[in-house]
Amino acid sequence: MNNFCWGLNKFKIKAKNNTSKIQYLSTFVHSFYPESKRFFGTGSGIYDAFKFEPGEEKTIEGEYFISPEHGICNIKIVVSNMFDNPETVFDRTNKITEKMFTVKFAPPNQKVNEFRMPKRNLDKFKFLSEELKLSLPPLKFKETEHFIFYYFPGTQAEKDINVIAEEREKILNKIARMVNINFKGKIFVFFYPDAKSKRKITKHQGMGLSYSNTIVEIYNLRAKMDPNHEITHSVTALLGDPPALFDEGFATYNQKDHKFGNSHIDVIARKYKMKNMLWKIEDIFSFTDIGSPETKALIAYPEAASMVKYIIENYGMDKFLKLFKTLKRSDKPEQIEINKKEFKNITGRDIFTFEKEWLNYLDKIKIK
Repeated sequence: MNNFCWGLNKFKIKAKNNTSKIQYLSTFVHSFYPESKRFFGTGSGIYDAFKFEPGEEKTIEGEYFISPEHGICNIKIVVSNMFDNPETVFDRTNKITEKMFTVKFAPPNQKVNEFRMPKRNLDKFKFLSEELKLSLPPLKFKETEHFIFYYFPGTQAEKDINVIAEEREKILNKIARMVNINFKGKIFVFFYPDAKSKRKITKHQGMGLSYSNTIVEIYNLRAKMDPNHEITHSVTALLGDPPALFDEGFATYNQKDHKFGNSHIDVIARKYKMKNMLWKIEDIFSFTDIGSPETKALIAYPEAASMVKYIIENYGMDKFLKLFKTLKRSDKPEQIEINKKEFKNITGRDIFTFEKEWLNYLDKIKIK
């Protein structure tokens, strides 16, 4: 039996070229979650090509990637005999064999069937042996009522895990009460000790991200994310999927003391207003995400959060939650127009009147 782990895994295949000509063997490994709700894809594929001299027998080693997520993951390994040119690595029409695994990821580390290629003689290759192995130490985990925390042994997250668990349960309960949700189930939190290890395992750059009921973040003495933001995403995912203005705006609004970085969201928005750098309402209203370079995240995050704060404080939480549930995230013009109409129906103001009110409010903010 073998362990599979999230992140990069390795496999080995020992094969022999049975011909008198140079041959090329290619491998393709695809791992994917068929029911994934990840916004940036459901899996990862890795190609490799290997050259075999006439009669050569050797062991080839490749990697495959399993993204950190709970649920059913399919792992497909395809081996092909490329014609005579490594440039045909992406052509899998001359497939020799393939093997599919289905793995359910849940704590603790799972055991699955061994990796076995058919031991049979082929026209050009003979497979002699094979194995899978982990490329990283197994993650440790701690389970609470609403969370399963994953972390590497010997890291700061392991030292702080009991404090982390208690704090995050309190935050989740606070947010669930705020939006009137009886939260059930689990949130899966993955802690990585630094940006390098996180990028290696998740292929994501940045401090953290969340998708569905999964949170990924860097945790060490110098780098710790405000947990309110991502937990808000995990809780409110049960409400709906509104435009980023409301989704990211609410998550940023919920950060400790309504701060983005070291400053209050209203103060930051006011400063950008004074510099004429704020997004126009028709632009930020149509964003499907905030965080990409195109959205100018350092402006868009506090701007959206300040708008959400204004809606909650002046129109009420009930109306904000109705907006969250009713408006739909989309870059299609027809849906954006529907969202604008729904905004007016719920708040009694069109987006331009709202923008004017909010900008007038910002003018009253004092900047030290």
